[in-house]
Amino acid sequence: MQNAAQIAQKGRSLALWAGVIGAPVIWGAQFEIMYALSPWSCIPAIHASIHIATIAGAILTLIAAVLCWREWHQTGGSPDQTDGGPVARERFLGALGLFISLLSTVVILAQGAASFYFAGCDA
Repeated sequence: MQNAAQIAQKGRSLALWAGVIGAPVIWGAQFEIMYALSPWSCIPAIHASIHIATIAGAILTLIAAVLCWREWHQTGGSPDQTDGGPVARERFLGALGLFISLLSTVVILAQGAASFYFAGCDA
C-alpha cells in the first residue's frame, strides 16, 4: 500500500515528464493536424480549424511549461552546490521540461504563423 508521500511523488514526476515528453508530442500532433488539413484549407471552416489547432497546441505546451516551472521552483531552482539524488533529478527534469516546452511553443507558433498569412488555395 502506498502512503501519501509516494502518491504525491508520482504526481510530481508525472508533471515533470509532461514537459519533457508531452510538449514534443503536442507539437507532433499539431503538425500532423495541420498537414492533414492543408489540402482542404480553401474551405473557411477547415482553415479556421488550422488556426484552432495552432492556438490549442500553444496553450497546451504553455501549460506543460508552467507545470515544469512549478516543479523546478519547488525544488529550489538553481543549485548552490553540486549535489545528486532525487532533488537534483527533479531540478534537472524541471529545467529541461521548461526549456523543451517553451521551445515546442515557439515551434508551434512559427509553424502556425504561416497559416495566418498564406492560404492553401493561393495557387
